[in-house]
Amino acid sequence: MALFTQAVVRLHLLCIFFAIGSFVWGYNIGILSSILVHPGFVTAMGQLTAARKGVITAIYYLGTWLSYIFISHPVSDYLGRRYAALIGTTVLAVGTGFEAGATAPGPTP
Repeated sequence: MALFTQAVVRLHLLCIFFAIGSFVWGYNIGILSSILVHPGFVTAMGQLTAARKGVITAIYYLGTWLSYIFISHPVSDYLGRRYAALIGTTVLAVGTGFEAGATAPGPTP
């Protein structure tokens, strides 16, 4: 009887994949929590209540979930994983470029 069958190897690789995914989720929470207490963010938004911070976090996660359901999944089905990842990376890079190039917080009324 073989110790490392194909099913056992797949199971271990799947567990490693989910472990890495949980680390990334924790990283996202850490980044979002540091943004919510950043002095510049507090100056721009004012002191936020716990409920308002919860709404901001919920909107962030709702946006990621909706983008997967309605954009990422259909695009990867249509174009394949490689091109879908390329499009996602390009959108992320362009958005980051806009954010980095911003010189003011936004239009003032």
